[in-house]
Amino acid sequence: MTEKGRYITDLPLETVPLGGYARTLIDNPQLRLVNLILNAGDEVLSHSAPVEVVFIVLKDSATVYIDDKQYSISEGQMLVCPPNTNRSIKAHDNGLSLLVIRAPNP
Repeated sequence: MTEKGRYITDLPLETVPLGGYARTLIDNPQLRLVNLILNAGDEVLSHSAPVEVVFIVLKDSATVYIDDKQYSISEGQMLVCPPNTNRSIKAHDNGLSLLVIRAPNP
């Protein structure tokens, strides 16, 4: 019998201290994969990570600030954040669903 995959929306949604909500898909030393959810106008406060972080927009759009640069990203687009850079995210009018990928995951 063929098993079915899991829906991301079936995973628990947790409050993120820096802002928004997240579903953790994978969390191990090699990889952290999270579905970040922001409501319209919500933001993730500025922070950094010692590794490269990739954002892939699943739905809607946001403005991402990386150090002194500003990027507008929307559904289907991706953005790579270099290690040790300050980053923050602000959802646009319809909110945001974003995959956040960290590898490795210190």
